Amino acid sequence: MKKKKRKLKKDPDAPKRPLTAYMIWLNVGGGRAAMKAEHADANVMDIAKMCGVQWKGMNATEKKKYTDQAKKAKKVYDLKKKAYDKKRAKNAKPKRPATAFFVFSAARRPGVKEENPGMKVTEIAKLLGTEWRALKENEKHLKYEEKAAELKAAYNMVLEKWTKKHETPTTAN
Repeated sequence: MKKKKRKLKKDPDAPKRPLTAYMIWLNVGGGRAAMKAEHADANVMDIAKMCGVQWKGMNATEKKKYTDQAKKAKKVYDLKKKAYDKKRAKNAKPKRPATAFFVFSAARRPGVKEENPGMKVTEIAKLLGTEWRALKENEKHLKYEEKAAELKAAYNMVLEKWTKKHETPTTAN
């Protein structure tokens, strides 16, 4: 049995993507309506195929009206999307801090890359994992686990501020 994929909830504040020139022609330009009127007995798939053939047969000057509308709609969408993304990033939950291994990897990766210039990213990651496991516990603790703990403490403070700022009245006591 196949598992059903769960659909992510869409943000109702997110800007809606604009229609393409083809879709504008289908809806507004009379492509679909004209085809339905012409072929009343045809099913939806047949009408879609005929519309596609007709659109491909149109020259650039016939399509220009619809492509211009699509370009204008795309520009408006891009502006709205940019503003939306900026607002969303500003209100986003802080990113979790790096673990001790990732602190180690960030410090060690440039050296490993320099020593092995032809290695792939995955091979470098495996090598870093091997080096991490070979480190003695006191070396790990002194350098990397302490740094990770500092990052975690700073994250917890920022997260607490963020949570207070974004607390909704229903979740407040």
